[in-house]
Amino acid sequence: AAHAAKQRGMCPASIERMVGDLLAPTIDWKETLRRFMTEKAPDDFSWARPNRRFIAGGLYLPSMSSENTGEVVVCVDTSGSIGEKELREFGGEISAILTELKPTKVHVIYCDAAVNKVVTFGKFDDVKLEAVGGGGTDFRPPFTWLEQNGIEPKCLVYLTDGYGPFPEEHTVAFPTLWAINNFDVTPPWGEHLTIQV
Repeated sequence: AAHAAKQRGMCPASIERMVGDLLAPTIDWKETLRRFMTEKAPDDFSWARPNRRFIAGGLYLPSMSSENTGEVVVCVDTSGSIGEKELREFGGEISAILTELKPTKVHVIYCDAAVNKVVTFGKFDDVKLEAVGGGGTDFRPPFTWLEQNGIEPKCLVYLTDGYGPFPEEHTVAFPTLWAINNFDVTPPWGEHLTIQV
């Protein structure tokens, strides 16, 4: 109805904004990203180190133990659809989450129609994303690269605009989050996050 009224020039701007907000609700992408990645951390309770907060009260309770998360992969679509501002903010958020999770390694795979560059960070390195490449888009090469290198990460996060061929779901054995920078694309499988920077 709002669209029809707008075409006839009878839709006030305030109504148009309200309808736009309703159709594109804002979800805190940072919170969703944090939840996805922290769910994959092997947290458990351990008696090896008692929880210090309760010792003063005479209670010896187990503390949370999380040695490390294993290997984590971040794929970046370098076809030109992801801007410098998105890379900076997304990279900062990934870095903050990884500081808490302490993965053994973080593989950052830059890919357009092919893998352009792979950078591996250790658990104490600062993860910084950069703009590399520029061309068509294909989401399959990073998954092929991981298989060829014998890497099965705890989770994979793919930053993209979502326009390109996806790998078949049955070929991927680890949790995948598609962080897409528009509302137009819904991936055929995996978790989906719309980021607005």
